[in-house]
Amino acid sequence: MAVTYEATEPQRVMEKFEECRYRLVEMADCERKLDAVKFTYALSGFLYAFRTTVYRLIGVVRKKKGPQAARDLRNKLLAHQGIAFLKDRSDLETHGDGPVIWRRYLVNVSSSMCSRWERKADRFADRYSQSRFESPQTDVRRRIQAVDWQFANRPGNLIALCHDALAALEDFFRQSLAPDPTAAQIFAHGVGANQTSPLPPNSATGAS
Repeated sequence: MAVTYEATEPQRVMEKFEECRYRLVEMADCERKLDAVKFTYALSGFLYAFRTTVYRLIGVVRKKKGPQAARDLRNKLLAHQGIAFLKDRSDLETHGDGPVIWRRYLVNVSSSMCSRWERKADRFADRYSQSRFESPQTDVRRRIQAVDWQFANRPGNLIALCHDALAALEDFFRQSLAPDPTAAQIFAHGVGANQTSPLPPNSATGAS
């Protein structure tokens, strides 16, 4: 006989919010250090935690308010663009090959004009090193800088997208369970007192 598991405690939802925040900070640190391998590990952990948070929240609402309230919440979550996208990416991480991500780079190109006339050291040689009819040379320099990461099919900074979707999920948590006394206590000591982790300066906006 199949066993069905369902979340019932708001506090356990809050624990997954904390894990999501931890993974966000970890992702930002790996992005800053240009550590691509550990960044993918942190992203995988975030997606798992985010997916679990969604399902736990729906389960708790079903337990406390009934099946219809749970269905209504699920529809609202899937109607939110950011939450629905990450929910889909987390399903892909769990059941498929995982989401494709790209590193974005900023390319700076600068050029400088070399001098057309250069005196030679030998006083008996030709007066100038170049023919008067030759064009001056241009020295072109390129500097490539890693900026951030993005999902392959979603433009914009990956960490900022995860941050905003988590903040929206917290709002649904408040709206769905605020009247519950247990949830109210959690808001006072959990979500309400510990806002979603701020982004580092280079993760707030991306450059393409």
